[in-house]
Amino acid sequence: MPSKKKKDAQTPVALKEKGNKAFADADYIKAVDMFTKAIELDPNNHTLYSNRSAAYLKLDQFTEAI
Repeated sequence: MPSKKKKDAQTPVALKEKGNKAFADADYIKAVDMFTKAIELDPNNHTLYSNRSAAYLKLDQFTEAI
């Protein structure tokens, strides 16, 4: 049986929190990855797209930010 912690780590909320922490730590590549994974699980959450866009901007990847 998978542990609850492992399962929780793959929820959109948990991934968003990891993305937010990575962004705060200026690890924008990781932030993009976490927000992208969260979007795959919750494609209707507009905040995830906005957060990922901000991370792309920090990476000077303007086309991806759009």
